[in-house]
Amino acid sequence: MNNQVCIEEDEIDLRELFATIWKHKVFIAIFVFIVTTILSKIVPQIQEISKVQKLIERLKIGANKSFVIFMFISIAMIIIGLYNIITNDDRVGFDVIFFIGAVFMYFSINMKKWANETNKLKSRNSVRLMGLSLGFIVMFIYIMFGAPYLNI
Repeated sequence: MNNQVCIEEDEIDLRELFATIWKHKVFIAIFVFIVTTILSKIVPQIQEISKVQKLIERLKIGANKSFVIFMFISIAMIIIGLYNIITNDDRVGFDVIFFIGAVFMYFSINMKKWANETNKLKSRNSVRLMGLSLGFIVMFIYIMFGAPYLNI
């Protein structure tokens, strides 16, 4: 019998990735344009619906109430992360907690701005910054767990 070993590659070939993106650039550009156009027309209309406005008001009240708790959590994470960095503990990934805490603090500050803002454009900007913060938090948590399936 013929025994063959099948080795699966877990590495990401960046050249192949960029070649694939470049190959489908027209489709990607059209898709992004269509989605952006549709969302730019729909989102302002959704914000004018009274049920959505009531939900947003409840979320703003909750954000104001939870701000102190979020700041306490972020400061605790920063202190724990700094302790792990200073003491050079061998616990893998725990020094990333410092960065998660810093980004969580940035999220909390933008959440407080959003909750107290009356100008819609500034409020939308705060929401964008909160989304960006959450993206960074997810990325740091992924790194903290050793970035499984990521070989560069």
